[in-house]
Amino acid sequence: MGLRGRLRRVRRSADESTTVLTCQDTGEKIRVRGDAGIRLIVSDWCEGTGQEHDDPLVEWLTPYLERGLLDEDGREWPIGDVGGGKRGLTG
Repeated sequence: MGLRGRLRRVRRSADESTTVLTCQDTGEKIRVRGDAGIRLIVSDWCEGTGQEHDDPLVEWLTPYLERGLLDEDGREWPIGDVGGGKRGLTG
């Protein structure tokens, strides 16, 4: 396989492992890794249990979360309030 074929395969793989989110108030689009939702839940759970957990992705996403994010299908991201943690992700 040539270089162009490899680049296409890498680009396709990267697209599959990311999600494009839209900021509700500005329409700004941001791209996050596919595991961002899980990382948010882990961070929220750690904070709720008093464990230290610093995640640069979570720190970067927090201002966007406060303004509201929609996924590619127009649904709230992360999905709704599923608990009582700082970000409403865990109980």
